[in-house]
Amino acid sequence: MKMKKIAILALALCMLLVTACAPSAPANSGATVTSGTASAAESASQAPQEASVDAGGDKAFKVGFTIKTLDNPYFQALAQAVKDEGETRGWSVSVLDAESSIETELANMDTFISQGMDLIVIDNFDARACVPSIQQAYDAGIPVIAVDSGVDEDVPVVTIVYSNNKQNGRSVGLYANECYDPATKISSVLLSGDKGNPVGRDRRMGLFCGIIESRAKLSEEEAWAETEKFEQQLTDTGKAYHEAANFEVLAQGWAHWISDDGLPVMEDLLVANGDINCVLGENDNMLLGAMEALEAVNKLDQVQIFAAADGQKEALALIQQGTSYKGSGENNPVKCAALVYKIADEILVNGADRDSYPYETLTEAVAITPENVDELYNPNAVF
Repeated sequence: MKMKKIAILALALCMLLVTACAPSAPANSGATVTSGTASAAESASQAPQEASVDAGGDKAFKVGFTIKTLDNPYFQALAQAVKDEGETRGWSVSVLDAESSIETELANMDTFISQGMDLIVIDNFDARACVPSIQQAYDAGIPVIAVDSGVDEDVPVVTIVYSNNKQNGRSVGLYANECYDPATKISSVLLSGDKGNPVGRDRRMGLFCGIIESRAKLSEEEAWAETEKFEQQLTDTGKAYHEAANFEVLAQGWAHWISDDGLPVMEDLLVANGDINCVLGENDNMLLGAMEALEAVNKLDQVQIFAAADGQKEALALIQQGTSYKGSGENNPVKCAALVYKIADEILVNGADRDSYPYETLTEAVAITPENVDELYNPNAVF
């Protein structure tokens, strides 16, 4: 009887040991995408409290991406690219739309900080308004990578990832020179995004630099110096003229990056500037709207159109078809997302110092023109 009791106790002890050593079920590491906002408390309660581990034993990091808007094809493609690139790593990705609102953007940042994200990616709506929330994330130990939109140099982001806006614009400006006889004045109007936006400034200055450099036969360094003067003249008077380049911008309109505003802004610009032979823009989407306005008054045959960015597929189709749309700078959202995650891997996986990166991290500058559009145009691309 005594031996039987000992055997029973031994069996019970073995069962406890087996139960304690059994592996737990793996956590779900699928990416999530949300359009709009949620309160910090609601989102924190919905978010996983600990990052999962994938089958290979690597940590499945949590990434939050607050994007300025989703009402523009470029931003839709960028959001999708950030989501897809994260999912390839088995990371959890949450995307929140700031809906072109400073208040919503700040709420999105609060949400991500409260969720304890491993990384925050921000395409900020306002270069200064985002500063306090980025600082809060930094103080909480969460690295923040800016993408597409610039922030001031004293803001503690890891780096700003975007296309080489100045050189993209410059390369398109250099090509624009080839489209006009040297004796012909380039008489243009300009469609810009938002006042004070550093990305927009870089893009238009790149266009100016390329045109001035090639037509005035200057070195690149000399052309950038002349471009600074040209930009200041435009800021001070609303127009600018460079005599040696035989180039002028007669007016600047603010179309907020979207085609719906590009159309009425172009209509307004044409009222006082009907004799232009060139339309410049800081992105394709605004110029696609501007084309509608030009077509409505039968002026497409007298102008040529050049965008500093983005390489939007609808614009590339027009370039390929030989229309008056002649060039665009490549701002590929897939390439930008890949560069964001390259840096994220270095910091989160390999332990790189988040304070060791340069202010800007840029993709390669490319001008898309009739000469290379067949290689770069993808009708099935999201953007």
